[in-house]
Order: sequence, then C-alpha cells, then structure tokens
Amino acid sequence: MLWFEREPERLRVELDALVEAGLRYEIDEAERDSGRLVIDVIRTLDGADHTFRVVYPQQFPHFPFSVIAPESLRLARHINRYARNLCLLADVQQKWRDTDTAALFLTEQLDLLVFANRNPESAADIEAHDAELVTGHIPYYGDSLLLTIDPELPNGIDRGFLDIAWESTEVSRGELIAFRGAVLAVLDADKNILAETSPELRSRYQHARKFRGRWIRLPEPPKSLVKGAILEEAIALWPELKKPAFSGGPDIVALNVPEQTEYRAEGHAWIPVVRQKFGRGQDSKSAIYACRPDRAEYANVQARNPHLKPLKEKTALVVGLGALGSMIAWQLARAGIGSLRLVDGDVVEIGNTPRWLLGIGAVGRGKANALANYLALSFPYLSIDPEHIHQATIGDVNQKPSCDDALNVSFEEVDLIIDGSAEWCVSDYLSTIALQRQIPFLWATATPGAYGGVVGRTMSDRTMGCWLCFQWALNDGTFPLPPEKEDGLIQPVGCAMPTFTGAAFDLDEISIEGARLAVSTLLREYPDYPKVSWDVGICSLRDSNEAVIPPAWATFPLSRHPRCICNDDSR
Repeated sequence: MLWFEREPERLRVELDALVEAGLRYEIDEAERDSGRLVIDVIRTLDGADHTFRVVYPQQFPHFPFSVIAPESLRLARHINRYARNLCLLADVQQKWRDTDTAALFLTEQLDLLVFANRNPESAADIEAHDAELVTGHIPYYGDSLLLTIDPELPNGIDRGFLDIAWESTEVSRGELIAFRGAVLAVLDADKNILAETSPELRSRYQHARKFRGRWIRLPEPPKSLVKGAILEEAIALWPELKKPAFSGGPDIVALNVPEQTEYRAEGHAWIPVVRQKFGRGQDSKSAIYACRPDRAEYANVQARNPHLKPLKEKTALVVGLGALGSMIAWQLARAGIGSLRLVDGDVVEIGNTPRWLLGIGAVGRGKANALANYLALSFPYLSIDPEHIHQATIGDVNQKPSCDDALNVSFEEVDLIIDGSAEWCVSDYLSTIALQRQIPFLWATATPGAYGGVVGRTMSDRTMGCWLCFQWALNDGTFPLPPEKEDGLIQPVGCAMPTFTGAAFDLDEISIEGARLAVSTLLREYPDYPKVSWDVGICSLRDSNEAVIPPAWATFPLSRHPRCICNDDSR
C-alpha cells in the first residue's frame, strides 16, 4: 500500500501546512496514479513566482522528500547543479525528523539557503562547513572507475594527455562493460610529464593494458550531463576532442574543473568522460558516459586513519595464516602497514572457507601465496615482496636448506613477529628468534569451539617475561585458562590433521584484538596512538554454562616466571 493511502492523515498534515504557510500547490495526478506523490509548490521570492517540485519517497515520513528548484531560481551553492535538488539540511539523514513538512522547508529553510547564496560572506554561521562537491552530484555509469592523481597544474597549461592503465580487458559480448582503470601520468600538450602516480600504484597495473587519453581544463563544470552535450564545452575549447581517439582502449577525456577541497577552499577535480565501443560486427555500438573518479594518493587512502600514518614505515612477519593469522594480516593491511611478510605451508581447502579470509576462489592455492596476491591487489601501498612470501612449513625436515636461509633473511629488519600458528614448536622457535634478535613477538590462539582465546606479546625493552613464562603462568594458574568446548576437535573427511570447531565471528574477536595489540606495539614510540598497558589478554566468549556472552577480556602484565629458562643466558 502506498504511504499516502496507508497514512492519509500524514498527507493531510502536509497539505494543511502548505495552506497555512500561504503556499499554492498542485498534486501531480499522473505521478500519483503511478504510485508516487509529487507536489508542485509555488513560492514567491522578490516578487517573482517560482515553482518547486516536492518528490516524496515511498518510505515517507521515515525518509525525507526531495525539493527540486526551478531554472528560474538562480543559485550557485547548496544545490545539485544537474538535478537541481536543494540542500536544505546539512546532514539530512541525521537531522531529518518525521514531523518535518515541505511547508517548513520551503519557507524557513529556503529563506536561509537563499540568504547564504546572496550573502556568502555572512553565511558561515548558518551553513555546514563542508566542501561542496560537484563530482558528488554526477550520475556515473555502473561500476566505472578511474583512479586519478592530483597535480598542481601550472598556469597557462590547460590541456594535454593522460597515460592510462585499463584494469579490465574483458571482451564484450554485446553488453557495455564499464571502464575501470587508473591514470599513470598527466602530460601537457607537448607530452611532457607533469605528474606521475605513485610507484606502488603503478606496480599494481604493471601488467594492465596501457593507452593514452586526453584532458582539458574548464573554467566551470559542464552545464549538462546529457550524452550528446557532456563534452560540448570541452570541444568548443579543443575542437580535436570531437573525434574519439581509440588507441588501444576506450576514448577518455578527463575534464579538470573547479571544486572545493574543503569548506570555501577552492581546488579542482576530474570528471572523466568515456566514449566506448562494444559489441561486434554489425551489432557493434558506442556509448558515452561519465566515469567515476577517485583520488588515489596515499594521503587520501590514509585520511580516515591519521593516527596510524607511522605504520607506513613498519614491517611485520606473520607466521601461520589460518583463521586468526590471515585476519590479523588483513587488518594490518587495512590499517596501512608498510610491509608484510607471510609464512605458511598449508593449502586452502574448501573446509577452510567458512572462517578463512578468502572464499572458494582460493581453494587449492597455498595460503601464503593466495593471501599475498589478494593483499597486493587490494592494498597497493602495502609492500608484498615475493622474496618474503614463504609457502613453507617451519621445522619440516623435508624443507630444503635454501628455505631456511630465505626464512632467516625474512627475520631481518622486521619490527614485529606475529605467530598465528597455534603450534607449540613453531611458537617456541619464533619466541626464541624474537628474544635473540630483540624483536617484539605477538601470538594469538583460540580454544576448541572458539569459546575463548589468547593474545599476548613480548618486548625486550618492556616485557619482563617471555612466551615460555606465559606458558608456565598458564600451567600454575597464575593466568586463567580460556574456556573451551570439551569435544571441540574434529578431523573432517579428507583433512590430514585434526582441527578445532568454531565460528568465524567468534574467532574474529581474537584476531581483531591481536591486530589492536600489534598496532599498539608497532607504534609504541609514537604519541598519537594509545599504548596498551597489558601484555596478555585472555578472552571468554562462553560462560561456565556454555552460554554465549559478549567478549570478556582479562588482561595482565607478563612477568618473568621463576621456573622459566629465559633466566638462563644460554637460551
């Protein structure tokens, strides 16, 4: 049932409010018959009548209506220049109230908007201090994307070329495939390089198809996004743009237009326009569309995590890439760590997928290689050096000596060793290496059933105890044991080794805390990220009756245990 039929009294509130405000209106009956309420409202401003179109969503009044301004009302700010929707609330999703009416917005709010346009120097107290983005109003085609770079274009240079990498070279079977790629370099009209993308992003596209596009600077954004008119202003300045340049890819013309970068700070933005052929033979077609731009600079990637910027200079080695280790590596990659080194001799099996980072596409691949490839493609500013990706099992007698040499190299210049193996021998070995080389060491384990888990760390400059001290403390009850499922071990059909049961959403609690501890450890010398005051965290996800409880962490410092051989300097 339509909202205005289901709640006729709410419609009456809207209409009565318009009358009380002295606003003339007319319901669009054709729209109403089609199931949508649209009301044309006449508002007089400075002696002239202007007809505003109020469009109500089907979920009204839970969601706000949209007010579309007529061409007769000249506005430069707080308006979508293409659809002409008015920005009448600074944050409509937070400030909208289901008691608000179109009459209120077309009187009080509209008066404020008009005032802000006519008196911008006096409007700072009544408008949101947000940048107004032209690019946020453009209807981009499908999943299209062009990653851009943001050069300071010299005065007097208003056109040139782009070196572009095409991410997808999929052959069209009659349907338009949205372009996805990246700008590798911006050149002037003489093909001199003005700016290049980062080496990290260039590396991501090293095997992609390359071609050359064009760019032109416009004094203002295009007036129209209609297919036949979107390039008219650009062509008027550079007539050669009228003819598409298909040179190994689609034709791309990037319009460089003024746009605020922050409140009242003018900068510029790119609006890529794609002319693309698709289909074959007599059925071939062409299309023109606006392609979504996105700024690919590292500063933009890291803007939401400013306190994590120093991570870019850090390297972590993760050994054991199962349900915990793979997730910790992923979290560190998302946080912006500079380099990851990965070690695991296991292969992804179908049974791993309910709680491993990647799905069925990774099955049959080595965990280290599959994870490295995924992270390198997903996070171009993360360094994944193939020399430090080891599809190997530490301690395996069948490993070649050269593998041991390669692993030893991977311990060099590492800021943190992370153990996600949950294997006693591996943990004992890694903790010894960390102690000898004075590298911080972190481990994460979970219990059968994923009823609980442990994260812990050692640091030679802070932690008195070591990993074996932790084991002794567990053994003598100094630290409580996390809960576990009594029959929580299984050996699935076809699996060479028993494993534990447990859901990913429980295990993720352990890996997330491990990632937080890892970041705090890596950034312990920097003031912007809080320091973790504890060394061992023990998590309970079930109570004594095996009922599900919110994650309950008990935390402890790690002291030297009197029975631990770390007191022996020969270790």
